[in-house]
Amino acid sequence: MQIIKTEVAVIGSGLAGLSAALVLAENGIKVMVFEKRPFQGGAVSNTPMCTMVVRNERKFQDRAFEVHNEFTNYNGNMGLARTWINNSWRIPGLITGLGLDFAGKVETSYDEIGTINAYTGGFPKGMNLGDYYLLKARGKGHGGALICLRAVNKIRALGGEIHFNRTLTEILVDQGRIIGAIVTDKAGGKTRIDCQALIVATGGFSENREMVKKYTGFDYTDANCSNGGNVMFNHFVNAQTTGEAHQAVWAAGGAKGPVSAFGRLVPGPGIVSYTPWFTRNNLYTVAEQPYLLINRNGKRFINEAVAQTSMNQGVAIKNQPGRYAFLLFDEETLEHLEQVGTEYAYMIFPAKKITNLREQFREVIEDQGNQHVFVADSLDDFSRIAGIDREGLLETVIRYNQLCDDGYDQDFGKNPKYLYPVRKSRFYGLRIVNSAYNTLGGIRTNEKCEVINDEQKPIKGLYSAGDCMAGELYGDPSLAVCSLSTVAFTLGMVCADQATAYVREGI
Repeated sequence: MQIIKTEVAVIGSGLAGLSAALVLAENGIKVMVFEKRPFQGGAVSNTPMCTMVVRNERKFQDRAFEVHNEFTNYNGNMGLARTWINNSWRIPGLITGLGLDFAGKVETSYDEIGTINAYTGGFPKGMNLGDYYLLKARGKGHGGALICLRAVNKIRALGGEIHFNRTLTEILVDQGRIIGAIVTDKAGGKTRIDCQALIVATGGFSENREMVKKYTGFDYTDANCSNGGNVMFNHFVNAQTTGEAHQAVWAAGGAKGPVSAFGRLVPGPGIVSYTPWFTRNNLYTVAEQPYLLINRNGKRFINEAVAQTSMNQGVAIKNQPGRYAFLLFDEETLEHLEQVGTEYAYMIFPAKKITNLREQFREVIEDQGNQHVFVADSLDDFSRIAGIDREGLLETVIRYNQLCDDGYDQDFGKNPKYLYPVRKSRFYGLRIVNSAYNTLGGIRTNEKCEVINDEQKPIKGLYSAGDCMAGELYGDPSLAVCSLSTVAFTLGMVCADQATAYVREGI
């Protein structure tokens, strides 16, 4: 077995891992990064378009901390939340230090913290904690890809090393302290890393079906939710996020933390291209409209206006039979989309009017074979092809149409301007399932990003940052949140701070 030595080893080359390695290299620490794939960038690190920064002012940090704790019902790791919030101001300097600038900045006033939807829309108010820095992309890519590339180049220039095609398979611990790790290459060859500290930043385990089922309860089949699948992950194909690092941390004594996956999208095929946000049509935008939403029993279960906040709607969908739901609207509403326009469109899927929606439905169903998109001449036919209880559907539509006629939703309180009846043939529908950029969480840490055991004692020299541990911020069971670049950047840097002190001073 080959043996290599370094002061700190970083596992994973997404935003968290590269932020950690970059700060370590700048601190003069000998660092090596080990990445499972043959290139840098995590499963979702190439996709972020912006990041959030809480201002380095006590007033703003205290308010953000208060809002976050109220949002999580004081169920998250509050010490870790404080560490994240109080250090996020460092993010712009890290990015500009790579020779990059920003496409723009959206400021959040003190009074807007926690009172308007986060990320300029689409996210819960409780996540709106700071200013948004828009990442500048190159070509059609998103800004994260360029950040990862520049970070790798700078780490190497500072004397750090990047090793691709290496998977963490074992963590070596002696008397409660890290002494090294074992990584495996594609041919099965093993390398021992002798190191004083180890930072695990490997993202989620979205492509491990058994782990997804065991730790989230979802049935992951493939990106198109074939054969009964009820969750999809909105990242690049073959991301190789299969959870070896989680298992290695747990085997080394690390405690298991909460895991979540709570967004919502319509499965393919025929809706997105190879990359997550390159859409072929407007069906994602349609799925965000506040039209009638029902479960497979035909029952309405939510004020559909929360569709503007995908994670709120997603957690409600998770609680339905089969963990999916159906958006249903009629020909008259389709004509409204064509002639008047959408009620809401998130910045990623902008569309004011959708003028060729009938053809989009036809193409996805007939040419692409999508089994989650439906068109029917009658509600009876719709219930049959979509697999919805007929009696439940008809009862709900009668009730819903009466509410629309009354102009008042006494069942769920939806704004009357969104009450569109379901009467005129044809009828259109989308099956909506839970979706996430990746699984979130699984590794437990303290406020210093030190991995902790079941007694909440730190394993000395073992740290973690990014999606693999971010569930700690949101409690157990975890809230409906998603991968956040602000957490990855910030806690990656915090890991580097702690590992630097540990290596230099043995603390």
